[in-house]
Parts: sequence; structure tokens; C-alpha cells
Amino acid sequence: MGQIEGNKKMSNSKSRQKIGVSEYTILLIILILVLGFAVLDITTDFAESVEPWHIGVDFLVAILLVFGIAYLFLKIEASKNENKELRVRIRTARIQVEREKEAKQKLLTGVGDYIERQLNEWNFTPSEREVAFLLLKGLSLGEIAEIRGTTERTAKQHAINIYEKSGIKGRANFTAFFLEDFLASIEMPYFEAVEK
Repeated sequence: MGQIEGNKKMSNSKSRQKIGVSEYTILLIILILVLGFAVLDITTDFAESVEPWHIGVDFLVAILLVFGIAYLFLKIEASKNENKELRVRIRTARIQVEREKEAKQKLLTGVGDYIERQLNEWNFTPSEREVAFLLLKGLSLGEIAEIRGTTERTAKQHAINIYEKSGIKGRANFTAFFLEDFLASIEMPYFEAVEK
């Protein structure tokens, strides 16, 4: 959540610092209007035979306005292209996030199905199966008892039954049994990529 808020603050400060396409467009329209008035002034100055230095200053202003208009036009186009590129990057990132969510969900479903099949192989009762899942999640016997509305002694007895039926001694070995099988199923290139 903090990352999202930080990104919002950063994008808000950037949007305050940069002028948007609509502001550039407004400035462009204003400069075009001013250029129109400058050209009108130059033509009336010619008609009235105004001194050459005055007409020169008007020409200089008109030329600067043309350069300003060209610059703003280029900035508008660059901003449009940048916005288009950002929209594509955002769309690509959203697609990637969705794919990663789907892959994670498939993985979790697969792990859950695998654990469920193994617990069924060991002929766990529904209560033992529930306690086994809670043990794998790392909950203490007291927390398991509280969640299930039983005593800690009952949770401990279920844990003993789980270890006996599975032929595995203790919680750490029970958790390691599933973790080792899960890690063994992951392809080696993943580990090679992580090491690099």
C-alpha cells in the first residue's frame, strides 16, 4: 500500500511540474493569436509608412512567435507520443500482473491439491486433515486449538496422530516433507536464474 501511495505522490508532483498537452495547446492558441496581431500590426505599419526600425522590431517579434509556435507544436507532439507510450507500458504491466496472478493461483491450487492427495493417502480424518493444513501454515498448537474451538490437548493429540499415520517425526520434518517434494518439482533453470 505504501508503494502505491508513494507512486501516486510522485506522479502528482511530476504532473504539477510538467505542463500537460492541454496547457500547451492553450499556449499555442494564444501565441497564434498574438502572431496574428503582430502580422496585422506589421501590415498597418507598412501602410502608414512607420519608421523601418519599428517594423524591424515587429518582424523580430513575429519571427520569435513563429519559433515559439513551432516549439510548442513539437512539445505537444512529444507529449502525445510520451502519453501513448506510457499507456502501452501500463497496459503491458497490467497484463503481466494478471498473468503472474493466474500463474500463482495455478501453483497454489496445484500445491493444495498435492497436499490434499497426500493427506488422503495417509487416511487422515477430516479433523486431522484440518490440523495438518494449519501445522503446514506454521500455526502453534494453541493457535490451532483456538481456531478450531478445541483444547490445546486435542490439537496436540491430532498432531501426534498425524505424525504416526504419516510416519514422519515432528512438525519440522512434516513440513519439510511437502516442501522438499514441492521444490523437487520446480525445474532447475529457475534456480539457475535466481543464482545469477
